[in-house]
Amino acid sequence: MENPFNPTFGDVPKIFLDTDSRVNELISTIQESEFARSFFITGVCGSGKTVFLNAVAHKLRHNPNCYHVNVLNQDNLVLSLTK
Repeated sequence: MENPFNPTFGDVPKIFLDTDSRVNELISTIQESEFARSFFITGVCGSGKTVFLNAVAHKLRHNPNCYHVNVLNQDNLVLSLTK
């Protein structure tokens, strides 16, 4: 496994299975749900979780009704949320 602290971590891999339908399904669920606002994405290392979530975030960034918040694992979590 490659080092997850590598600057290319989360980039689209050389061999990438198209997940547009799954991305669009999650986006629809997020937008249409009356109560669900957080989701738990799981998978083994290297299965594409980061790439998948980057694709979801990229599409949701264009929706004025959605906010994308990066939570960084830093000492001062509140400060990282307000940047």
